[in-house]
Amino acid sequence: MSVTGLLSVHDSLSRRTDRDRRPSTVLLIPVKHIVQLRLLLVLSLMLPLAVSAQHLTYPEWQARSQVDARLKPHFQGHVFTPEQTEKVVDAAEDHVMGILNRNRMALAAD
Repeated sequence: MSVTGLLSVHDSLSRRTDRDRRPSTVLLIPVKHIVQLRLLLVLSLMLPLAVSAQHLTYPEWQARSQVDARLKPHFQGHVFTPEQTEKVVDAAEDHVMGILNRNRMALAAD
């Protein structure tokens, strides 16, 4: 083999190794768009969940609104029974006491 032939073989090998130095996977999408594509993927996966999460048919809504006054628009003049009022007041008191206790414990820890 002549020197010229060896040089041409060397050149072809060096060109090949230059190509091989690039990443093995070629991204067809620019790197700056990957974050946007991930966001689009996550949103598209969440859409079916959001659409089906709170679906009530109209007859179901009517039946449940007779039991749960919160499903009625603006409570439509709903009057709480004494038991319901007591339950709401107790829940509110428990909630407020929990917040106060957490704040007291946080102050005591400082």
